[in-house]
Amino acid sequence: MTRGKIFLISFFTSLIVSAGVFILMYLYVVPLINANQKFSLPNVAGAKLENVKLTLEGRGLNYSLNGEENDPLVPAGNVLKQDPPAGTLVKKNDVVRLVVSKGKKMAAVPNVLNMPVEQACIEITKMGLVPDRMEKELSPTVPKGYVISLTPEPGTSVDFGSKINLLVSNGQPKAVKAKPAPKPKPIIVPKEMVPEVVGKYFDEAQKILESKGFKLGKINKSYSDDQDFDIVLSQYPKPGMSANKGSDVTITINSEVQAPAAPTAPAESVPSEAPAEEEPAQ
Repeated sequence: MTRGKIFLISFFTSLIVSAGVFILMYLYVVPLINANQKFSLPNVAGAKLENVKLTLEGRGLNYSLNGEENDPLVPAGNVLKQDPPAGTLVKKNDVVRLVVSKGKKMAAVPNVLNMPVEQACIEITKMGLVPDRMEKELSPTVPKGYVISLTPEPGTSVDFGSKINLLVSNGQPKAVKAKPAPKPKPIIVPKEMVPEVVGKYFDEAQKILESKGFKLGKINKSYSDDQDFDIVLSQYPKPGMSANKGSDVTITINSEVQAPAAPTAPAESVPSEAPAEEEPAQ
């Protein structure tokens, strides 16, 4: 075997061995070194829990949820606390304990309607709320010293420590005598002076009466040979009298020419009876 062949065999053998050693180091030694390599834990407090999970998993860290707490500043669903704290040196597969915020602490306004005000204040305080302004008002149904209404209304969800205003009954209002119904005012019918229609023709007389607010009432007929046909001979009420508007005015008009009186039949002569004969005296 020549020296050249021996060199090539040795070269390739060394190359294969080196590659194997490199692969073994990459598979076993490098991960072991990286696993023990420490880095600074980021600050995840205040961030949304979903984003925190992605951040920790991306750095090879595990996490555990260690409960929930109320906080007025951190919104519900965001990380409130972390352990270890931000900046602590950690290594992969370490566990970060998280506490999640429940947001503001809330309380439901209790139903203390129709309850004595002293007991109502105790119930409100038990819920972590503060009885505040109390106003009084007369009530026909709620006894004196009992709660009529609340602001906010019962059942409303409010911030823990909120103030509650109460409206308390000051007793029933005094009975007020009903005023008698006012007497109906008499209906006043306006009056008008009756116009004169005597000497007017019927149609003209009717127009005059209606223009003054009167109605043509009963029409009587009579005869006068010194007046024209259809002339008004008399009226009632008389001209110048005061009468209610809308009332009737009775008139008498001149009718057709009076028919001549029928001739009377001559009286028949009745024969007189013969005088009775006197009987001779005896």
